[in-house]
Amino acid sequence: MTMELVTYLGSNYPYFMVFLLILFVWDLIDLYVDRKNYRFLRMQTFWVYYLARGFFGIIVMELVWTLNLVALTNKYLFATVTPFLFTTFLQNLVVAIGGQEINIRDVFLKFRDSILESLASALNIERSEAKSLLSNSHISIDSLREECRIVLGKKDFEKFESTLNEANAKDLTLEYIDKIVNHLPPDEVNRYVKNIIKRYTKK
Repeated sequence: MTMELVTYLGSNYPYFMVFLLILFVWDLIDLYVDRKNYRFLRMQTFWVYYLARGFFGIIVMELVWTLNLVALTNKYLFATVTPFLFTTFLQNLVVAIGGQEINIRDVFLKFRDSILESLASALNIERSEAKSLLSNSHISIDSLREECRIVLGKKDFEKFESTLNEANAKDLTLEYIDKIVNHLPPDEVNRYVKNIIKRYTKK
């Protein structure tokens, strides 16, 4: 039995790898479109999510292929399209465990939501720390205003300034800092803020 399983896995290994590669690219694009960065690749939750989907997906692929439920005769081609069919299949997959029905699709959606929430939380913390760094760097309000103009671009900066009410220098400083940091791409926040501080505070 063990040898049969090893032989089976060995002979089907190339198809599994094709499936897993396509599924990985699919998940990569899906999460990148939502977050505009690849930080989720450093999260354990993502890899659990991906490997669980891969495991279920391979089971689905083998069942469909063994039962001849598709007209395709090329298994490489079938392994390529299975990740897309898998998503549709999950919508109707309900598993009974201990007398309780579990919707597999909902389980994976919760995993995905958990990844997105963790990324959003980490980014909020990072932006807060960046704002604190800028606030404590004692950069002049004129320098912050100029940096804000550079980050936003002339047209958006003029639009932003037109919305500012008359306020004291401290309030304006916080407004500029807030706008600068919030406008930066997620992967650029730390590096860009450190460069700003270095540029305007160097002796």
